[in-house]
Amino acid sequence: MISPSADTSLDDSMALSASTAEPSLHNLALPRYDSLPSFGIYVDQLVSFVNDTVGFFAMPDEKPVTAAMVNNYVKQGVMPRPIKKKYGRNHIAYVIVICILKKVFSIQEINQLIQLQKSLYDSGPAYDAFIESLEKDLAQLFGGVAGAGGKDAAPVDRELLVQRGVSTFSNKLFIQMTLGSMPGEADKAESSAKKAKRKN
Repeated sequence: MISPSADTSLDDSMALSASTAEPSLHNLALPRYDSLPSFGIYVDQLVSFVNDTVGFFAMPDEKPVTAAMVNNYVKQGVMPRPIKKKYGRNHIAYVIVICILKKVFSIQEINQLIQLQKSLYDSGPAYDAFIESLEKDLAQLFGGVAGAGGKDAAPVDRELLVQRGVSTFSNKLFIQMTLGSMPGEADKAESSAKKAKRKN
C-alpha cells in the first residue's frame, strides 16, 4: 500500500507495488477504485504502481507503461492531465484500463470505449465494473489451463487455442464495427481528446 510522504519520493518506506507475488490469472484480484492511492503521486510512482498491478500479462522484460507513454496519453486527450505534476486515483484508474485494452485496441478505440463506459457510470463505478468484468472473463478462460492455473492444470487443448484465436478476431471486429456505427460516439471521443489537448 502506498503511503504519502512530504515529498512523495520513492523510497523503502513506500510500498509502491500492488503485489509482490505473481498472480494466477484464474483467480486474479485487481485493486478496486477505492483502494487506489487517494493522494497525488508523481509519474514515476504512477508507472511503478501500474506496472506492478497489470504486469501479469506482460512479456518478459516488458513494461506495460512508461512515463513517456503516460505523457502521450495526456497529450492525446485519452486521460486527464495531472494536477501540479501529480496524479490521483482517477489518473491511476485510467492508466490501468488503457494498459489492459491496448493489448487489443488502438488508442483511439480505447478512448471511445472509455467515453462509452463513462456515459454509463461515474468514474469509480466505471472502473470497478471494468475490473470485475475482466476478472470474471479471466477466471472462465484460464481456469484449468496449463501455465495459468497451476501445476495441476489440464494440458492445453490445441484446437481450443485456434477457436479462441478466431473468437478474438470476431469479437474485435464486432467492437470496431459497432463503435464505428454508433452515432456520435466517435465525435464525443474526438471532442474529449481535443478539449484535453487544448488544456495541455
